[in-house]
Amino acid sequence: MNILYLINHAGSGGSEKYIHMMAERFAKKQSDKLHFIYNEDGPLREKMAALGASCKQVVMRRPWDFRAARAIAAYCSEQGIDIIHAQFPRENFIAILSKNFYPKPRAVYTSHLLIKNTAVWKLANSLMCPRNSAIIALCETARAALLRNKMPADKIRVIPNGVNIPSVPNESELARDKAALRAELGLSPEECALVSVMRFSEEKGPIFLLESVRVLRSMTPRPFKLIVVGDGEMFDELKKYSTDHNMTSYVIFTGYREDVGRILQISKIFINSSKTEVQSFAILEAMSYGLAIAATRCEGNKDLVNRANCGKLAEYGDTFAMASIIYRMMSDPQYLSKLAKNALDAAKKFYNIEITAKETYELYRSLLSSKEGKAGNAH
Repeated sequence: MNILYLINHAGSGGSEKYIHMMAERFAKKQSDKLHFIYNEDGPLREKMAALGASCKQVVMRRPWDFRAARAIAAYCSEQGIDIIHAQFPRENFIAILSKNFYPKPRAVYTSHLLIKNTAVWKLANSLMCPRNSAIIALCETARAALLRNKMPADKIRVIPNGVNIPSVPNESELARDKAALRAELGLSPEECALVSVMRFSEEKGPIFLLESVRVLRSMTPRPFKLIVVGDGEMFDELKKYSTDHNMTSYVIFTGYREDVGRILQISKIFINSSKTEVQSFAILEAMSYGLAIAATRCEGNKDLVNRANCGKLAEYGDTFAMASIIYRMMSDPQYLSKLAKNALDAAKKFYNIEITAKETYELYRSLLSSKEGKAGNAH
């Protein structure tokens, strides 16, 4: 089977990790060949190439980019592509358009967005997306949103996102690594480490995060530091906010790091401040390391945190509520331990990438064995 992953930006966000983790597993199958087409270059291209995927850059300017569709169709014809798996609406429409020039591949789309479409987009969805062979929703909330956005119900499958479950470390080695990392980050032994991992953009709510932590600082004398991992267009603005509000003594910006797991291991509390999420990869990764979750009450977070009973939710913008949630976790070790255990248990049971990859691969196979390439009903 020849599988083509299609994404506009080959960056380092959750959707890129979704592609890479599944590709890692499919690359081990000798009968399959991976392909990767992107528009904007980034770390994912290097990672896919390292897995042996054939990589190609194609300019994708808009959803109705016929030039990009022709280029992708030509590539699919040359390489004998069976599955095109697109990640966002632009790429999905281009994948569907490419079938006008080379109809063989099954077009699969994973929805990583949870937004209310305009009337124009709903009409476009109703006209274009019946040509998808399958549409993957990451949770039931996402499935409901897809239906509201006029996606065809018979094509939607619910396959939750997944993460790698860390192996149990050697205790003495783990203790040494934690001590070394805390020293690197300037954390004293008595300071509680709070962690947030995000792309620094408006929809991720980074200013709300800092505002909430300022309120938390006024609530408790207990020493703590917020470790914020990531980068993005708001990086300089956040650094300035921290400086202007005298937060530099308890807020650390690490920038982008490959060793997010190491940072998660030195904490028990993870904070998500997003305005909107479908199914946050950052939250899932934190759960896999046994962290309790303090998050905003957006639809995707509700679906995830409530199902796992691994944290509490605050309305976006309510800094006192968010600070209060974190304060209780910091102040009640027994409560925190229960939430942390629930998080790890749920990650293992429901959000293991091995399960996600298996169900996705089985979906690919079922589409190729079906004459029309239709997906079954959501489960």
